[in-house]
Amino acid sequence: MTGNKRGAAAVETVLLMAIFFTALYFSSVQLFLLSLGVLSANESVYTSVRAGVVKDSLTEATREARICGFWTLLSQAKKIRVIPSKVIICEKTPLNSAGRDASGGKVVTMHAGLHYFQRIMFGSFLQPKSLGVPLYHGVVRCAMVKSPDAKYLYSAWPDAKRW
Repeated sequence: MTGNKRGAAAVETVLLMAIFFTALYFSSVQLFLLSLGVLSANESVYTSVRAGVVKDSLTEATREARICGFWTLLSQAKKIRVIPSKVIICEKTPLNSAGRDASGGKVVTMHAGLHYFQRIMFGSFLQPKSLGVPLYHGVVRCAMVKSPDAKYLYSAWPDAKRW
């Protein structure tokens, strides 16, 4: 009798461990894909801010930044199942007009925010309030100070080639 109980306990343990490790494997894969989505979105918002910082006019900067933000994230869309939804670009003056640099020029920063959706495997398990909708809504932001010197708008250092 005790041999049967030990055998049943061993079978139950093996079944439960198989279920547990399968769930652990799939959740770690999902976490990896979510992390890859966040990294790709961060790269695209950085690219969009950089594209906006090097332009002279705000309308051209906004247009270039939006194109860069969407295009960079769309290049990864098939691999990691990411859909960009909205890119927000704005120019701000920190500390209103009190923000000045060493030469007395006004400090201007370019801010970008990117909203995106990423498909997830187990929507109801990872996000119980979503009622099983398999989408994760992510938001990434980046800010960069616009250089007051025109020579740095077209090259990384003064003697470098223009890009």
